[in-house]
Amino acid sequence: MNRMNLTSGEYVLTFVKKSSGGYELELEQVSKETRQLLFRQRLPVAAMLKNEAGEPSELAGTYRDCVGDESRLLLTGELRTEAGTMIRIEDTFEAGEEDGTFVCERQVTVVAAGGDIEGFSSRFGMEPERGGALAEYEMFAPGVWYVRNENTVQDAIASDYTHHFFYMREMRLALPFLMMRDPKTGYTLSLGRMDADSRSDADETCSKWLVDESIRYGSLGICGNTAPRLDYLYPGWEGEVNYIDRSEPWVRRSHPVRPGVSHSYRLLLRLERESAGFEEAMSKTWRFYFGKYNPEVKRIDVAKFYGDAIGLLDVYCRDYNGVVGLPFKAQLPDGKVTGHAMVMGFVGQQLPAAYQMLRHGYRNGNEELIRKGCAMVDFWVQRSMTPAGVPKTWYEPYFEGTGIFTNSFVDLRTMADGMEGALDAYLLLKKQGEERVDWLHYVATFGDWLAKCQNGDGSFCRIYDLEGQPTHPGTANTSNPVRFLLRLHEATGEQRYFAAAVRAGEYAYEHTYKRFRYVGGTSDNDNTIDKEAGAMAMNAFLALHDHTGDSKWLKAFQGAADFTETWMFAWDYGLENGGTRWEAGESQLPQWLMVDLERSQSIQTIDISFYPDDMAYEYRIETSLDEEHWNPFEGSCSTRYVKVTVVGMKGSAESGPRVSIRDLIVSGENGENMALGKPTSASSWRNEIYRPDKATDGRGANFRSPVPDRLVGRSLVATGHSYADMYLTYQTAQYYRLYLFTRDEHYLHVALLLKHNVNRLTDWDGTKGYAYPGLIEEGGRVSEFVYGPIDVWLTWCTVAQLEPLSQLEDRFGSSSIDALEKLSWEERVTRNGNSLNNQPES
Repeated sequence: MNRMNLTSGEYVLTFVKKSSGGYELELEQVSKETRQLLFRQRLPVAAMLKNEAGEPSELAGTYRDCVGDESRLLLTGELRTEAGTMIRIEDTFEAGEEDGTFVCERQVTVVAAGGDIEGFSSRFGMEPERGGALAEYEMFAPGVWYVRNENTVQDAIASDYTHHFFYMREMRLALPFLMMRDPKTGYTLSLGRMDADSRSDADETCSKWLVDESIRYGSLGICGNTAPRLDYLYPGWEGEVNYIDRSEPWVRRSHPVRPGVSHSYRLLLRLERESAGFEEAMSKTWRFYFGKYNPEVKRIDVAKFYGDAIGLLDVYCRDYNGVVGLPFKAQLPDGKVTGHAMVMGFVGQQLPAAYQMLRHGYRNGNEELIRKGCAMVDFWVQRSMTPAGVPKTWYEPYFEGTGIFTNSFVDLRTMADGMEGALDAYLLLKKQGEERVDWLHYVATFGDWLAKCQNGDGSFCRIYDLEGQPTHPGTANTSNPVRFLLRLHEATGEQRYFAAAVRAGEYAYEHTYKRFRYVGGTSDNDNTIDKEAGAMAMNAFLALHDHTGDSKWLKAFQGAADFTETWMFAWDYGLENGGTRWEAGESQLPQWLMVDLERSQSIQTIDISFYPDDMAYEYRIETSLDEEHWNPFEGSCSTRYVKVTVVGMKGSAESGPRVSIRDLIVSGENGENMALGKPTSASSWRNEIYRPDKATDGRGANFRSPVPDRLVGRSLVATGHSYADMYLTYQTAQYYRLYLFTRDEHYLHVALLLKHNVNRLTDWDGTKGYAYPGLIEEGGRVSEFVYGPIDVWLTWCTVAQLEPLSQLEDRFGSSSIDALEKLSWEERVTRNGNSLNNQPES
């Protein structure tokens, strides 16, 4: 037969036999009047190859055979080289359960090896019939690529449309799919991997081209900045930008060309035209694949982790050189404080934390928590405000002996975060009958400055100096102070605060929501697409709705929420392989690593595990009793300090590699590793993930991650990297409220994931061995199957846990969503407030 079809709704997947022989693939829309070709693949049997010289090439052809019926078709084809290599591809196609969807089950087998090809990856792709440039299409890869990826940092995936390839590992995606929308025609095609069991026993942090049969993951991406093709490649390649080694364009993976080697995977295509624009197409596509993966809610004891969180703040809140506050960070698992900076908002959250302590103290009669919380607020009120009306935001209690504020610039996000906490604290004490006029004056001074400095279009600038003058022209953060201004209006009755909030909201509505420009949410990333910009917009729009009752703000709140949830991992590929390492911060040599054994001890051997394995290191090992006089290590000796200095490197394919050590093991007479957990320093280090102490933490190459279910609910932070944290638990109450506003149970599912799954990262059940059960790790690197832990708790992590619980309890009377769901719909809706579609059930 010349044509064989599968039909799904109004769409038809057609296999057309060409006059030259073989079948190609076409995707059409068919009605009684018309038959329109939308996407096609002329050479559907395709593979990317690594030849015997280590060079990449491509081999593609048509299907040879097509058999089956109207419900199921089997397509078979072979790829052959002149030397005799043969790879067989068998694709079984069926219509999916939903209209416009098709399933492809692919089986690839090496039949013969001719000696000319070392490795291969099979490829499935579809290209739009109308062609055109990539910039004419709107793309969506959750957590990586939004529309045209404008406003991304340099060297982010898909940041440079002059590239020809835009491939990304599926593990970088919050769900493993890629969407391509044509705004000229309205057609949206998405391609995703189903039932993914992504894993690898290879070193996935290595940038070399690995050929390894254990690799079981693919890549999604685009080939071609003109006539772009939507591709799935298995095993996956990443380029022309990759996040493994940014000095090189490609990181490639292949399976070996050996008779009998095979791989298989299942793809799901979805085509639709009903969406009115990109935002709707994004949300529908996300929900479609979300529904297929249907991430499980893994409940924990909410009362337990709440108590643990409050207890942690109580433990860490103390006098630091004359100032009562919380430390900037503590190490895991021992809970040792390693940073004392006090930051009023953002990562420090001193004032929101003080409010949570006060709230719990008053509710439970804990006078000590009340004393600590008041002392924290008093410090900021009495010492941080400038004559201009902007607060200093960063205090170092041990600098210059007596402590100083160190920042000469202040960012809008950090100020707004902190001031919300101070205002909440004021309102709480007022309810207790204590009027703190100085606290109100403090927050009102900032509110007055906001109203005064607001730009003519309603926007605010990203960063200001201590004179209150803008130093950063960006206005994407305008949503940040909206909720604060509205609360300040409630507290004072001053109309100027309400007017400023509405003007800022209008600006954010037009420039963030309507233009789909969620940029610059985090203070430590510049104006790049990120999830916290979405979360800040959610807070602003919901507050405006609560204060005005205008459904316009509720629609904007929903739009921001739909964007924000696409950064949350809704699938779990597992993090079986672990291991940490120190990596130098620069490639210049020499670089050194030193461990302090804390007292003179007798040592026998010193073992070093360098990274990568194929790198030949030239180095020397020295010992010292006083850190001044050094001797070469030649065998057993008594020493306190051990130092490894690398002076040369060769053998790796990497360009400009940095010195890296997995393990530095110093053994005594009984074989004990005396370097384990001891103070370790280095000439430089790349970032928190690669600190010097990572070489002496005992987590070598064979370390296994202790929390296998840590991924679902965690969320990617921003475009440009694949660091994931626990931030979105902040938005638990907002998603629950959105469920009640819309009667859309999807939002309930999201709320439960953020409430329960994310907080499993604490030691709530005593299995992690943390010094305090309330400790929770901020985040880590996950997309290489190696859990790269930051091993750090920051104050914001605990505030992120507590804030949504207090929001739920204050509004609904309980912090337990499960308990609230037992109330009648009418009662929940009444407590929630105005809605889009929350009429009582009949």
